[in-house]
Amino acid sequence: MEPDATAHEIEELVRPHLTGLAYARVDYVIHEGSPLLMELEATEPDLFLALAPEAAAALIDHVRERVVMAER
Repeated sequence: MEPDATAHEIEELVRPHLTGLAYARVDYVIHEGSPLLMELEATEPDLFLALAPEAAAALIDHVRERVVMAER
């Protein structure tokens, strides 16, 4: 699924507040013509990696990079 224009606008709004996270999910609905935040998840016990195996490698790379940065 490709994000629509509204999803991209929401991403621009929340991204500055989620720096350093490997994962975040924003759930919203359109209510009376405007996006309404339903849930902002900054942790997820099940990242659905079985559905997108390439995402596991990206997550590993991100965690590795954060560990290296922390060791400096």
